[in-house]
Amino acid sequence: MQEQEWNFGREEPLLPDGWSEGEDLFAGAEEAPLPTTEGAEDGVPTAGGADAPPRTYKLKVNHEEKEVTLSEEEVVARLQKSYAFDAMKERREGARDYAEEVRQLQRLYPDFTEIPDEVAHLAAQGESLISAYAVWQGRQAEKAAQTLREENRVLKQNASAAARAPVKGVRGSGPSKGAGSDFERGFESVVW
Repeated sequence: MQEQEWNFGREEPLLPDGWSEGEDLFAGAEEAPLPTTEGAEDGVPTAGGADAPPRTYKLKVNHEEKEVTLSEEEVVARLQKSYAFDAMKERREGARDYAEEVRQLQRLYPDFTEIPDEVAHLAAQGESLISAYAVWQGRQAEKAAQTLREENRVLKQNASAAARAPVKGVRGSGPSKGAGSDFERGFESVVW
């Protein structure tokens, strides 16, 4: 087989192999029927009309040459099926193995029990399940830290306010130590 030369950007035309100067390129060629809209769906022209005879095609199936005779409708139907099959195959090849990602997630995070909604949304957008879960876990830890900071701030504020209070409750400090008078000892013996 001869190697084809590409002449992009050159002045000389691209001609068939074996052609010599002065030959008629179209001599002996059969006149192909013009496209018609007879029998065509949605007015799309078809070559040879609706009553075009079946044609024989040479195909290579499983590395073997095979001759198949098909009508134009059969060719179109088979092409549509093959395109649909190819599209389905591409989707399957691009599909993720979530089961393996979940197993890896369970190995990395033994406390993992279910996939949170936020993780599922990130995974659906193309993020790996493990990294989406790590992001979610980081956000949960940040929320917990923020809650603890707020709780700590409130406790400090309460302690500061209690330290600044000028008057303590009547029984706030417990019984007095070594109360000197009988009156004070009698007063503290009563349970309120």
